[in-house]
Amino acid sequence: MLTLFAFLIIAFLIYFLLMDKMSPMVALTMVPVSGIILYWLTAAVIGNVQVERNYAYLLDSNKYKEFLVLYSKDEKLKPPTDEDFSNFYKAGLERLKIKANAKIKNLNINEEKLVKFYSSGLDKIYIQSPNLQLHLDKLINSYNILNSIKDHSQTLNKYFSNGIGKVYKIAIMFIFAILFFGVLNDIGLFNPIINFIIKTTNGNVMTVAIGTVIVTLIAHLDGSGATTFLIVIPPLIPIYRALKINPYLLFLLVSSSAGLANMLPWGGPLGRIASVLGVDTVSLYYPLIKVQFVGVICIILMAVILAFRENKRIANSNIAAYNLSLYTKDFIEIKQEYTKPKFLKINLFIALSVLFVIIFEILPPEFAFMIALCLVLLINFKTPKERMERIKAHSSGAILMGTILLAAGVYIGILDSSGMIKSIAQFLAELFPSWLLPHLHIVAGFFGVPFELLLDTNGYYYSLFPVVAQIVEQYGVSGAEAGYAIMIGSIVGTFVSPFSAALWLGLGLAGLNMGKHIKYSIFWLWGLSLVIMLISHFMGLF
Repeated sequence: MLTLFAFLIIAFLIYFLLMDKMSPMVALTMVPVSGIILYWLTAAVIGNVQVERNYAYLLDSNKYKEFLVLYSKDEKLKPPTDEDFSNFYKAGLERLKIKANAKIKNLNINEEKLVKFYSSGLDKIYIQSPNLQLHLDKLINSYNILNSIKDHSQTLNKYFSNGIGKVYKIAIMFIFAILFFGVLNDIGLFNPIINFIIKTTNGNVMTVAIGTVIVTLIAHLDGSGATTFLIVIPPLIPIYRALKINPYLLFLLVSSSAGLANMLPWGGPLGRIASVLGVDTVSLYYPLIKVQFVGVICIILMAVILAFRENKRIANSNIAAYNLSLYTKDFIEIKQEYTKPKFLKINLFIALSVLFVIIFEILPPEFAFMIALCLVLLINFKTPKERMERIKAHSSGAILMGTILLAAGVYIGILDSSGMIKSIAQFLAELFPSWLLPHLHIVAGFFGVPFELLLDTNGYYYSLFPVVAQIVEQYGVSGAEAGYAIMIGSIVGTFVSPFSAALWLGLGLAGLNMGKHIKYSIFWLWGLSLVIMLISHFMGLF
């Protein structure tokens, strides 16, 4: 049943994103929250409790004092004194290794811990504790619907905290990054870059597309998706819009290129495979060098094909007769109000410095962008009023995408912490008939890109991969071969998944929609992965 509800949550989320039926923030919050509540209600109806009871409230002074009075009366023992109450409480806390000043409501007390607490306290006062379990059963049976609601709300809060903990730094980074790049755009820092590329390409869509692939491959050498989007998207998205190229083509090329580059030894996927197999990442990487080389050729060929398609679309559209030289002139005039040429070198130095600081992990990205934003505001604008105007000009987009990233944390937290992702992975691994089991790693790799919509990276590599590897090893397939198939089949689709916080960051920088990106990119990325996977198979990797 857990697997069914997991599929329903993911299916409804993808539907709402693709069909634009809900805003991303609302969908990412309400779909998983509604899904987990319906799952709990369904489980309660059939008598399958999913949330562990928390008896922390029975450690409250009023509760244990009331219990001691009734216990002493029923067992005909001496009534407890104030000193007895104190000794009882201290003994119980010591048994559970809980500090005396701990807040009771923040504790997690199951039935076993509750028994230890009360039995230790009673032994301290009465030496012997006759019929203890009988009295404790009465106490435990006092658990009611209000306690159940409280336990479920605390569990939901735990899911929320776990999910937010994974994305809050990216959300903060995004807010300051979009403000920072927005101000740099206002002061005209990107104008010379944009104009140079436009003049160099002379409106050649193919050159821009191929250049996007090369720039992304270089930018992703550090293995950080967030850094790649921060480096590539701000300068390239204005060029795509200036040349009337579909901006979702930019994200398709960046996603595929960054995914391919993510095969590096310090990339997350290979590291996860190595940790599951207990081997060194470098030894796993050597056979992948030729795969990456072939992959680059495939992505460039895809870029050429899509560039031809874009050229045809532009030529057949009503906006075909654009004038690049006129655009360049108008673009500079529009920015003239805030452009201050004498500060461009300083601004460029700040922009390059902050990227250097982030890439080499000198400061956390969110802190680096915060400092950099303050510097460009102080340098380029004289008064606090002017600085606030620039912040207000870009704050709506920054806050909007910041909330979307936090909402994505809710989605990730619920599916991960509830065990839904793990259950999906196990279900998918057991779905196939026995005659397919020797080739299960290839089948899983074949569906790798669609799986990216169902599983986050950890779920894919730490839940699905170990199960698949264990099954195929029985048929003589090594763990490394299984890892190659599963990784090559999915890796170019890494940045088509709603689970990717870095992708949300990039889409926010460009002002684009997740659902439209999935609709535009999913089948191209899937086809690309299958081509690379087929070539890798003939190379003998699996």
